[in-house]
Amino acid sequence: MNRLVIVPDEKFEPLASTLKGRLSAVAGELKSEHFAGLMNELCRRVLLGFVRNRSDQELLLWGCSDGPFRVAWTSLPPESEVLNIVTAARDAGLPARVRESGQPATQTAGELQAGAWTNLEERRGRALDSMVASPVFVFDKCPAVLSLASYRTGGEPRIPSHADLVDLTETASLLARLIEDRLVRACLGLEML
Repeated sequence: MNRLVIVPDEKFEPLASTLKGRLSAVAGELKSEHFAGLMNELCRRVLLGFVRNRSDQELLLWGCSDGPFRVAWTSLPPESEVLNIVTAARDAGLPARVRESGQPATQTAGELQAGAWTNLEERRGRALDSMVASPVFVFDKCPAVLSLASYRTGGEPRIPSHADLVDLTETASLLARLIEDRLVRACLGLEML
């Protein structure tokens, strides 16, 4: 059954198709600056729950923009250091690769070469050990990438596990469903964004 069938009656199926097309178009136009309005308290709780026991790591939502990716949400304060200030190249680096391929990925410091495509290390004042990233698909469009950044702590480099990748991918999928719900409700006039 189609996820977007509002009323499970065949005569309403054309309306569902129209709504699906409209929502897909809206998702294709989402930019970094829109995520502040889309991220309600439930979205924030889901993301913060993911990093609850990961104090040396930062969860970042990279939103697409007309230029480079921009950080639209972060799990670590102060947010003022990174929100809409930290950028990532649109055509290089892990967020770009994940968005282009539509597949989650992991990179360690040697492969990551973050200084070449983002100002995250500069803004946070810490070197990255590794990063795990997953696309955020909203109505089959990828307007954002969710990443888990691990910073160098002086000990052994942190190597991301397969479980990190799976957990992040599941969190990105849940975030996407929550955003889709908000968009559906907004398009139906049930909620204001």
